[in-house]
Amino acid sequence: MPAQIAADRGHVDCAATAVGEGESPPAASAGVGYGEGSEGLELGGEGGGEQSGGREERSDDSEDGGGWRGAVVSEAERGPCDVAVVAAAGLSSARFLREFVDPERPVLVRNGSAGLAGLRQLLARERFVERHGALRVRVSHVPYHDGTMARETTIADFVTDFVTAMADGGMPGEVPDSTTSNSGSSSSADYLFEALAPNHPLHEPLSAHLPGFVSDAIGTEWRDERKVQLAVGPPGTGAPPHLHKAAVNSLVFGRKRWYLMPPRDAVYGAQPIAQWVEEGWPERHRSAGRKVLECEQNAGDLLYIPDFWGHAVLNLEPSVAIASEIHTPRMQFMFRG
Repeated sequence: MPAQIAADRGHVDCAATAVGEGESPPAASAGVGYGEGSEGLELGGEGGGEQSGGREERSDDSEDGGGWRGAVVSEAERGPCDVAVVAAAGLSSARFLREFVDPERPVLVRNGSAGLAGLRQLLARERFVERHGALRVRVSHVPYHDGTMARETTIADFVTDFVTAMADGGMPGEVPDSTTSNSGSSSSADYLFEALAPNHPLHEPLSAHLPGFVSDAIGTEWRDERKVQLAVGPPGTGAPPHLHKAAVNSLVFGRKRWYLMPPRDAVYGAQPIAQWVEEGWPERHRSAGRKVLECEQNAGDLLYIPDFWGHAVLNLEPSVAIASEIHTPRMQFMFRG
């Protein structure tokens, strides 16, 4: 279903084109540099006495992936990341604005999620089901696509199906070799992705994932103008390419691979993410001149995606994540008219 989606981004040719699974994408124009990849891993903090984002130590629930059967990845085992990578310690709101929000650059913040110990206690599998199992949620193979029929179930029933399938060696389907984990795989399993209304019982506790360097950058006037989303899924699930306003993505348990595209190269997809990867769409887009960056996110890491950057995500391990869409200063200016 080809369509043209454009946004006024302040760059030349900042249009995102929806591409059908059977079509080759058009070639992109000459790119604007965003400074990813070539900088390598930057783990040094910035001094000056500014308040940092608040790094926390791993909780005991991280040792077994919170009961979700996810692997604990050591520093040496971390996968590659094509975007800027920084440590949470020393990342102030001023630096976050100056180096990433204002120039619209994605960044992976190691151990950047706030309130991590409490979130791991809340979302550890058994405790989560015990306290919130009766809550109703929507699950589907492909979130963010109007043509996909979601079904309603309870958290308890979803987790029961999840655990049963994992115990049987994984969900039906195959994740490509490069993305297969030891915890099973799936290209057609249900993925829980729920946007939480402000009165939802999980909205306030999950909002704790936003670190100070993000909250302070947003400003007090706009802190409540955000969406909070919960995402839970086995290996092979996730979201196909899509785009929206800026988002902060915290991984509580698990491991994910992200595919990021600058606004002018962004696309929409309607396939299950594992199928999109298996059919080679990231490389096909690169061959057509589009920029597609990849980044592995591990438990505790926070990924910031700027306004209207295209992105897709594939779960490499059983994963539990929280996301918040936020109003950056640029979007605040647009909304003020």
